[in-house]
Amino acid sequence: MTESYKDFTYSFCQDNSFSYVDQPKPLNKAKLKVLYDVHDPEIKEIVFPLVEADLALYEYIAQSPFKPIDFRSLRDTCQGR
Repeated sequence: MTESYKDFTYSFCQDNSFSYVDQPKPLNKAKLKVLYDVHDPEIKEIVFPLVEADLALYEYIAQSPFKPIDFRSLRDTCQGR
């Protein structure tokens, strides 16, 4: 899905009626190789909701191929509504 990030973001914005803004560099690239200890219980507690939201998104995509994503519904699902 993101092999060509610029193509993906452009298509995503077009498909969902968003304005496309070209990003000069990846926003989520860390300068350090290791940012935190993944075995630290506090880190696991902090990161768990993010992982849970990613898994909900992947599950939604897997169950709904070729359908536009309803972001409001997905947000409500991730927030337990």
